[in-house]
Amino acid sequence: MMLVKKEPVSWRDLQKCVAEIFEDMNYQVLEDAKSFELRGGDTVDLDVWVMDKESPSKFIYIIECKYWKKKVNKEKVHALRTVVSDAGASIGYIISKSEFQEGALEAAKQTNIRLLTWDEFQMTFENQWVKKMLTRSKEKVDIITSIPDLLAKRSFDENITINVLKLIAELSNIAHGYTHEDFLYKKNPFNTYNKDGSIKQKHDNRKKFFEDYFKQLDEYIKKLEKLIGIKLT
Repeated sequence: MMLVKKEPVSWRDLQKCVAEIFEDMNYQVLEDAKSFELRGGDTVDLDVWVMDKESPSKFIYIIECKYWKKKVNKEKVHALRTVVSDAGASIGYIISKSEFQEGALEAAKQTNIRLLTWDEFQMTFENQWVKKMLTRSKEKVDIITSIPDLLAKRSFDENITINVLKLIAELSNIAHGYTHEDFLYKKNPFNTYNKDGSIKQKHDNRKKFFEDYFKQLDEYIKKLEKLIGIKLT
């Protein structure tokens, strides 16, 4: 299943979609970096620069986005290898709407250059992206499910307590299963649920699903904060 079930409609859109997926995974991202300084004082325009700030070695990726009808040639591979080296990056990616010439595929072998179509890019980072989204969702759910302990430690009006527990019960239906690792292996689209647990909407776009889900969780957190008068985030 794709992260984003749509085809980018332009080079700019392809670049934006790639950058957003890395941003979702909490990478440091520079999109459309003009006059990026290389070793030796030269500069170059980069489509997307990415640093994995959570890795001990701070891996850096440089990504070129090609929205071409024709196949990408080997000259682009050679050019990117030079840029990756001079920028002190770990890996270079060419992400293309179309495929790659045989010469480009040969030129990338045994190098730190990866050649991916848009669909291949999504499949390459799918597990990592979903794990990050599950971590983010668990953090939000944990904030909400910790409230009963907070209620037990402080004296709240009975009506407030009842309304808080009612909201948490609603959320338990909406959030059912969303923090489990088996989401990585589901073949069926994710579902959005109503308060009574019935299916509200089926999703075949994982990115849109999580955007909607996080929005729901944030709305519940705000409602709960208003009820108990305490900032939770």
